[in-house]
Amino acid sequence: IQLWPLAPNIPAVIPFNAFSWSASSNTATGLFPPNSRLTWDKFSDEFLIICLAVSGPPVNATFSTRLCVVKLLPQGSPKPVITLTTDFPNLSRTAYIGNNQSNAGSTAANIIGKNVGKRSGSILMVMSMPYRCQQERELGFRKVLRSEFPNLKIKESVFNLDTSEQSYKYVKKYIKENGPPLGIYSIAGGNLGVSKAISEMNVKDHIVFVGHELNKNSRDLLENNKMDFVISHDVELEIKVAFDKILDFEKNSDN
Repeated sequence: IQLWPLAPNIPAVIPFNAFSWSASSNTATGLFPPNSRLTWDKFSDEFLIICLAVSGPPVNATFSTRLCVVKLLPQGSPKPVITLTTDFPNLSRTAYIGNNQSNAGSTAANIIGKNVGKRSGSILMVMSMPYRCQQERELGFRKVLRSEFPNLKIKESVFNLDTSEQSYKYVKKYIKENGPPLGIYSIAGGNLGVSKAISEMNVKDHIVFVGHELNKNSRDLLENNKMDFVISHDVELEIKVAFDKILDFEKNSDN
């Protein structure tokens, strides 16, 4: 395992400590209705950073964010309703299981900013449909760029409908017309298309390429030095926790 040397220097945008928060019966704060309870389940640091072994510099890395479990009380449905990965806070759901998407976007901004250094230039965002999780990633990303890296500007975003074909088409078009950006943040799917465009334009050494979801495609891109960083999450753990919450609901309903 090779460790990315900049990792210890990236600050946590929002510290992840185990805690609970409750709203009073007369108060609704932010997205949470009255009588809500927000709980964060803290898992071991082994979930945080997974660095893949590569043949040479730069070191390609995978970041795994901690799991967030949000519970709303009292339950508004006779059956358990679990939201996974993307939350619907105004829904009377039993729990949300997933990572903090805003923090994931903040992490991407820190990674790109730390690697770019003092150079000034543009950042290209690759997005798809306006899914809530992608909107939250974008908000976290923009917030950190604005506050911590004023030398980096998002001048344009391209939309790929979560397909590699669209990613390839629009990223290549952007590079042809504007030159290579200093960083590309792929909020959505289609990482293969982004990588293909970068390779064909021969600008890999000029771009820090960050995306989401560690799967077969992104792992291959990392191992072949065609992608720099992947921000991922533990899908198996999230599914396990989701089933645990369903069983808890049924157990409490029987009592």
